[in-house]
Amino acid sequence: MPVALGGQRAWQQPLDALREHAWDALVAGAGPAGAITALNLASQGYRVLLVDKARFPREKPCGDALVADAVRCLRRAGLLERVRRLAREAPAATAVSSSGVEVDLPGPYLTLRRAELDRVLAEGAARAGAVVCHAQVRDLRGTDEGTVVASFEGTAREACARTGVVATGASLALARRFDAGRRRLPAAVGVRRYVRSTFRLDRLLAFYDPWILPGYAWVFPVGDDEYNVGCAQFHRGGHAGVRDLRAAFEKAAGRVPLAKAVLDQCRDASPWRAAMLRCGLRGARPLLASNVLAVGETIGSTLPLTGEGIGAAMETGEMAAAAIHAALTSGRLEALAEYPRRIEQRFRPRHLAYAAAERCATIRWLNDTVARTIRNGSFTHALAASVVGDSPRSAGVALLRGAFRALAKARAWASR
Repeated sequence: MPVALGGQRAWQQPLDALREHAWDALVAGAGPAGAITALNLASQGYRVLLVDKARFPREKPCGDALVADAVRCLRRAGLLERVRRLAREAPAATAVSSSGVEVDLPGPYLTLRRAELDRVLAEGAARAGAVVCHAQVRDLRGTDEGTVVASFEGTAREACARTGVVATGASLALARRFDAGRRRLPAAVGVRRYVRSTFRLDRLLAFYDPWILPGYAWVFPVGDDEYNVGCAQFHRGGHAGVRDLRAAFEKAAGRVPLAKAVLDQCRDASPWRAAMLRCGLRGARPLLASNVLAVGETIGSTLPLTGEGIGAAMETGEMAAAAIHAALTSGRLEALAEYPRRIEQRFRPRHLAYAAAERCATIRWLNDTVARTIRNGSFTHALAASVVGDSPRSAGVALLRGAFRALAKARAWASR
């Protein structure tokens, strides 16, 4: 039974409170990908152990924005209305190019602190029947019986499951137990903090500035006069980027009037937090072993260009749960081989398209050309729909066409 904390029944248990030791699925990591995997499997009656090294609520550096693909996943999980009650809704977003060209993209968009979102998702998995446990998985190993055994830090206790799921985000330490030959560097690094300001900004603000390129900065309202502010910088070949992203953000924000106004009227600020980002499906393999899957940012599901990863992570969790269900109901682990094929089919075209658009957006002179082209309406609708995820199947086509069209115009202008 869950242990009572503070007079209430807790939904996250300590490892020593577990009575069972055999499970249908063991999920390591209770972020969006892991929690949705567990929720979907538990909803179908499977015995699921969801393990996270932290106690909830816990901090996670993130931009805190929820766009349409995340909203769809939350709706399918039955958690959307609960998230809406906690979140702030912004009617639009404004993107600012490196020379100050502004582009407005229609919403709505939701923002919610990741500490709150992750708590809702993990608690949702517990409500669906998953057992959520506070422990750090030290190792996963296969057995001759076709199961997977988890060992944990600080204890000799183990757990055995028919299938395993690695959902440890940008950290590949656990995935490398199975995928030792791959050494994937992070695709980007980001920093963020929360500030309170008397300035009222009613929209999401993103800006591309020479101090940060290749990358972008943001100011996102999260409610109660509070803003999530930060920036992310993508790696480009041997380009190491700036050493101090915090200072780069301050310089960049000083050049954007709306961002400057928020910071100038700042009353309080939290410490900076940093995180790695894995984008473009450059992480661990989706199928780590015959009965072990990887999901979310562990496989690099975060999108290039935007760095948005919540919706994509949850979607990989849905797909992993579907693959595990097919394998367990048929009694054939070979059914799990369909999972990486579905990942490739669903995400590869979109990631390639976002990567092409990212290259355009993060080159200074091309950045401005793209912004002017969008503002003039030649492909605003297609680009906006793709970025917010409203039409995922056409996102690759829309973004690639837009990127190449902007590039062609820029070349024509330069040759005059």
